Amino acid sequence: MGGFGLLDFSDVDGTGGTVVGESSHYGLAFANARSEREVPAEFFDRGFVAGILRAAGDAFDLSLADGFDIDQPASISMGDDRCEFVVDAEGEYQWLEYLNPAEVEWYEPPEQTADTAIDEAEVIEAVQGLDITGNEEGLIPAFGVNLTAGYGEYYNKSCFRFANTVVDEMGDIDVARDMLLEAGHICGFNTMGGIMTSPEWDAVVKPMIESREDWIHGIVACINALGWGTWRVEELVPDERFVVRIHNPYESVDHERWFGAADYPVDFTATGVANALMNLVYYGDITDDPTLNDDDYYELFVDKGGFEAEQTACAAMGDDYSEVVVTR
Repeated sequence: MGGFGLLDFSDVDGTGGTVVGESSHYGLAFANARSEREVPAEFFDRGFVAGILRAAGDAFDLSLADGFDIDQPASISMGDDRCEFVVDAEGEYQWLEYLNPAEVEWYEPPEQTADTAIDEAEVIEAVQGLDITGNEEGLIPAFGVNLTAGYGEYYNKSCFRFANTVVDEMGDIDVARDMLLEAGHICGFNTMGGIMTSPEWDAVVKPMIESREDWIHGIVACINALGWGTWRVEELVPDERFVVRIHNPYESVDHERWFGAADYPVDFTATGVANALMNLVYYGDITDDPTLNDDDYYELFVDKGGFEAEQTACAAMGDDYSEVVVTR
């Protein structure tokens, strides 16, 4: 249902066995990437297999609490037609230390006060009413991409552990920030661009649009239905500047919950996506119904010439909200 793919556990017993992944969201994503891989990319799938077998050990007469190994001889990301995860219950892999979550205070976000023809409440109701669930292959093809009902904490823990490791090894956050912002650019370009060129957008949002700026307000309304926190447009100067404040931002909230206060801005996805919105609307002209292919992406984000984003406030650093400023 979540869009991650299909896993078959029928071959597993008390000694281990092979879990077959007939499809994989991450496997397909990496298989479609430009670069060739030397190792399988289905890390999420492998971890999910381990988690399921540990949580449901009694059902399989199997316990992975004391260590295990999972080998992957077949991988969709490497060109195979399925994934295979061979579980050895006598392996030496140990679980990472469990993080104890802290209490995080949520608050009521302010109302949207921006001057726009977009009815945010109507857009949110429409997006939340869409049937975005896995198909017979366990995937969610929607808006021109494969979506997932993603686990925000999984993504955030992975990002923050990666960022912390880079800081420990290299002394600063710069390399990790560049890579995580690029992930946000790709998300914004493909997912938000896909939404803005979808039949659902044409049916729900486009009839409300009275100006190019309403494209920004419309996609922000869609974002506010996704569980990323509440985005509020503070300033929008056509073709020049975009300031958005994010209340209860899910990246900052998770950093506070699992890692405590941050030493640097951590809302990487929000920053990259905010940048992508301005590039799509004012630099790439999403209003002209483009194809949104790899060449378009490289023109917008690699060749430069468009917008850049900076996070100027971060809830995980003690600010009241997170803020991103996008400028030419």
